[in-house]
Amino acid sequence: MTTDALDHRLLRALLDTAADLAELADTESVLASIVRRTRALVGTDMAYLSLNDHAAGETYIRRAEGVVTHAYRTIRMPIGTGVLGKVAEGLAPFQSLDYSNDPTITHIPQVDHAVQAEGVHAIMGSPLVVDGRPLGALMVAERRARRFTHSEVTIVESLAKHAAIAIQNAHRYTEALNAVGRADADRDHERQSLRELTRLDELSSRQCQSLLEEPNETAVLNRAAEHLGVEVELLSPERPTSPLRPAPALPSRHTAGVAHQVVAPDGCTWTLVAADRDARDWLAVRRALDPAEERALCRTAQHLLLARRLRSARRATELEAGAGLLAELVDDSAGGIVRRRRALAELGLREDSQVSLVVIDLAAVPEPQFAERVLSPVAGVRLSAPRGGTWCVVGDRPDVPARVEAAVRHATEAVWQMAFLGPGEHFRDLPGAFHTLENALAVSRVAGGLHAVDASTVGAVGMVLAGAGEASKDVTARPLAPLRDLPPQRASALRETALAYLDAGMNVTETSRRLFLHRNTVLQRLEQLGAVLGSDWHTPPRSLDLHLALLSAARDDGGAPGAPPARSQPRRRAEELRRSRERTRE
Repeated sequence: MTTDALDHRLLRALLDTAADLAELADTESVLASIVRRTRALVGTDMAYLSLNDHAAGETYIRRAEGVVTHAYRTIRMPIGTGVLGKVAEGLAPFQSLDYSNDPTITHIPQVDHAVQAEGVHAIMGSPLVVDGRPLGALMVAERRARRFTHSEVTIVESLAKHAAIAIQNAHRYTEALNAVGRADADRDHERQSLRELTRLDELSSRQCQSLLEEPNETAVLNRAAEHLGVEVELLSPERPTSPLRPAPALPSRHTAGVAHQVVAPDGCTWTLVAADRDARDWLAVRRALDPAEERALCRTAQHLLLARRLRSARRATELEAGAGLLAELVDDSAGGIVRRRRALAELGLREDSQVSLVVIDLAAVPEPQFAERVLSPVAGVRLSAPRGGTWCVVGDRPDVPARVEAAVRHATEAVWQMAFLGPGEHFRDLPGAFHTLENALAVSRVAGGLHAVDASTVGAVGMVLAGAGEASKDVTARPLAPLRDLPPQRASALRETALAYLDAGMNVTETSRRLFLHRNTVLQRLEQLGAVLGSDWHTPPRSLDLHLALLSAARDDGGAPGAPPARSQPRRRAEELRRSRERTRE
């Protein structure tokens, strides 16, 4: 099973477990649900849960699934011994590939006999810890020797965290119900505890429902704010609060599930709870909270982590689905037309739809949220997906290329190039359209200074220069070598005239019109070109070499390969015309 599939199963199981446990009130029902779900999700021979007797210094199996012998089902052992006792210490998950032959653990003969009678070899488990206090252990075991995978350890560890909270809540709920019958002096206090636990369960139910509807951090924070009656913020070193409301210094160390009271520079007390294992983000409330409210904030931190994991899994699924649709759209095989039609239907488009296509090449690898954060919000974008190291966009509006360019320019400072086509009926030959875009993107890379290029305007010469890449510079520069010995201004004027002359089909009148120069000035420059380059410079095959060289030089000066030559500025045109007239009078 793939990691994504395991993650999806884990997230779904966590959400289902959290929703079920929120509805269970008695401890036995909670324990039975936890053990049953753990065994089913990991797929092991057995699963069991132990609770710690701290007064006796022992941990004992309270609930088991798949265990056949009475001796194993009633194991009771000192905390710190064997695999079960080692996990029950509450430090970290632990596993043994073959318990009976494992010299790294402390063995107890009575327990070893029970293990051998049950036929158990591999054992793994994760501690049940709440507020830094170990409650017991959640274990799985196999009747064969093997190593449990990282994904399986993660599954048991995640379920153990929810199990610990559920067990504690069930204990508290039962204790609160029993306390109702106590002395009248304690009755009001116990009823308040019951109300707090009920409200906490209601908060969990609302947050679980929000996650099922949309795995959104904002929704989780909003439910917590409604519960606490105060804004719940997410702080980090990269996301401080407003200067008008200074945030407190974030704790350098933290314990999972523990709230911190911190005083900000303005004297205001904040309550903080780490929002992730590495304490990169903190849930923050701008006032001191009572213990019940602190528990609600800690619960919110766990649901926030679930929201992030679920959203990450959904993002990966959507990205994979988008890449699959794109692969079908550009499939030029014999059955490609059928797959293209199916992909078009998925996007809500027809074969004759007027669409715009964009291909983006980022110099740096973008973060996984690039498409979701930058491309998908652009109006008119129907599909954004990776393909061969680039990002491809399909849109149904004519302004999609401009909007995508603006979004990418705003989102990243890294070097990037973009090629686009649109709008048009590109779906009639999608593989050919994307091939054109890839060629245009190569032109944009060669041009260097360009960020975006219209693939429909690149032209054949541009494709030749792009195909040659950097190797073309030396080759194309050779025909213009004689001009290097001239003064820069004169060499530039001769190059401009030669390019316009060849572009105009060697028509002097058209050349003078393009350059806004007198005909005689053009003739004089052509004579000078003949003197410098040779009289056959404008006849094939030399004319083709020179034309490519001139286009390459124009590209390096800031123009796109294959584009028309840049015209002179108005002031320069007038000056050239004035000088030409003076020379004519002379």
